[in-house]
Amino acid sequence: MPLIFTLAFRNLFHDRLRFIATVIGIVFSIVLVTVLRAIGSSRRYIYKVIICQALVIAVIGFSFAALIGAAILKLTAAIALPIVITSGLIAGLFLLTVAMCVASAIAAIVQVTRINPAKVFTR
Repeated sequence: MPLIFTLAFRNLFHDRLRFIATVIGIVFSIVLVTVLRAIGSSRRYIYKVIICQALVIAVIGFSFAALIGAAILKLTAAIALPIVITSGLIAGLFLLTVAMCVASAIAAIVQVTRINPAKVFTR
């Protein structure tokens, strides 16, 4: 089997795993929010929970990316054209990561808070 087909198959397999993990995460979030609403939590509390989850995800994701970036920097330090990453760039990337995670959390909040808890529990 040619290498291109092997790489394409592996990419497709990993995309399916990411898709399944995403669907499981969405279902878990919907159930969490409906349980919180069913026990009488305020919308403000639900917003705080979802945004805190987004912040934790942003920090964990950025930490992994920073470790991979540091490893790449060490591996490429001896080449003719070294990679330079400044502290300002790192801070900007961190802020961008946090902003994207919070923005997606806000978009999810808008959709999830419209769900009627009774409809979720009857399915």
